[in-house]
Amino acid sequence: MKGVPAGWGILLRTRSIHTAGLPGPIVVIGIDTSGRVRRAGTVAPGSIVFFGAVTWVAELPAGSPRPPAGLPLRAVPMVGRCLDP
Repeated sequence: MKGVPAGWGILLRTRSIHTAGLPGPIVVIGIDTSGRVRRAGTVAPGSIVFFGAVTWVAELPAGSPRPPAGLPLRAVPMVGRCLDP
């Protein structure tokens, strides 16, 4: 994912994503309200993915490990940090 440092991803409060305009595949993870992984997989460019019972979707660079369904995740805020343009 262009502009996202290695080891980082994007967490979105949504139930669907698209990969229009991306140059390559990404890993997406659907996360429910309790913070558990519902589904994870690799998505090709030009795709639209709708996750049923999720609240959050994480987008990670291609090749990132995909957590198994049911795994509890925890988001850690990065207060005061920003990425260089």
